[in-house]
Amino acid sequence: MKLLLLTTGGSCEPLIESILENDPDRIYFICSGGDRSSRRIVTGEGYVCGKDPKNPDEPNILTQVNIDPSEKEKFEIVEIDDFDNPNSCYQACITLISTIKKKYPSAELIADYTGGTKSMTAGLIMAAMDDPSITLCVITGKRMDLIRVASGTQQKRLIGAKLPFLERHFKAAVALADRYDYAGCLQVLESLLDTPDIPSEIQQRIQKAVCLARGFREWDRFNHRRALEILESYAGEITDIFLCLKKIMRSRALLDEKYKEFCEDQKSSVVYHGYELVEDLLLNAKRKAFQGLYDDATGRVYRALEVLVDARFQICYELNKNDLDLSKLDETLASGYTQGGKLGLKQGFELLIKWKRNDELATEYVKRRKRIENYLSIRNKSLFAHGYTPVSEKDFEKFLGIAEDLYESFISRVFQNPSEPVQFPQFSDIFS
Repeated sequence: MKLLLLTTGGSCEPLIESILENDPDRIYFICSGGDRSSRRIVTGEGYVCGKDPKNPDEPNILTQVNIDPSEKEKFEIVEIDDFDNPNSCYQACITLISTIKKKYPSAELIADYTGGTKSMTAGLIMAAMDDPSITLCVITGKRMDLIRVASGTQQKRLIGAKLPFLERHFKAAVALADRYDYAGCLQVLESLLDTPDIPSEIQQRIQKAVCLARGFREWDRFNHRRALEILESYAGEITDIFLCLKKIMRSRALLDEKYKEFCEDQKSSVVYHGYELVEDLLLNAKRKAFQGLYDDATGRVYRALEVLVDARFQICYELNKNDLDLSKLDETLASGYTQGGKLGLKQGFELLIKWKRNDELATEYVKRRKRIENYLSIRNKSLFAHGYTPVSEKDFEKFLGIAEDLYESFISRVFQNPSEPVQFPQFSDIFS
């Protein structure tokens, strides 16, 4: 079924040409309303059309295309009262298109913007460009002056409205990615890929964005292995961030048996210090805070501190604080713990201080102990932990600040010129 949307006004001849050329099953005449209604050229009695609108000498459009006014299934008239307001015209056309698509979901829609006021044509064009399945149409011909096309030279020109639609929605997807909302970004991008006949250059651009968004989404979920597999295709274009991912995976392998085997199979020569997973958690926390998810972000800062002390025990003392081997501790110290026991964040730092007082991390923690414990209590009172009090932006920023200060002070004491952690790239930079 073919449906024609036709902005109506001015000369009748190009509108009649459009109807005859497009041969629709049903026509929607979009007319100006009120005292200046263009309905008259569609159904008016007597002579209402002609080469000279001021001196009409031809019958209405329906008569000229052999449609009887009683054949309501073949046409519909939609009037826009505020026809010189592009916003009103756009909204009227959006509403009309929505109604049509619900009633005729599989129909072919052609939007002809040849006639009508400038605002009416603008409204129809904008509304049609919101839907790539709609084809734009304009009747063109040889111009004898700046006012009208010469009679008898009119030709139908169909225009695919995909490019503006694709560009607008791609920009929206990029904006979502810049907010680290990869799920929302992918929802937009994957719907774009369903658009038929996308130009190959644009399709490649969308597919690249989909791949990157999927990779960063998996990374954001701490599914580092899957992220590596997805992002590897574009490793040469995101060199710094891809290298960071490899370091994080090596760091994670020190604590996670599943990653240990995978990293050994990779046989990578990447240089890492072992605490990159802490950096990853802190950067992840910042991304959540950027979205206003402060409780979530605070939980990730807390986990970063846990991983920091976990990694310190494992790297320097081969002790797993989540499965204590008391044989590694002094007998007096071991008496206060349980074989195979698990220590929380605060208990872990306390053990490190008692056991290895001069350890660099223990030293830096002692300097900040009171402030850290204060912010731990804020985290513990949140709904994500043990209470019901939301974490404010201010409290998150202070907690993040003290955690970063502890981490950076520790790292600078242990390593010379450690590499700076890299936040996820902005899609607006990649696709600028």
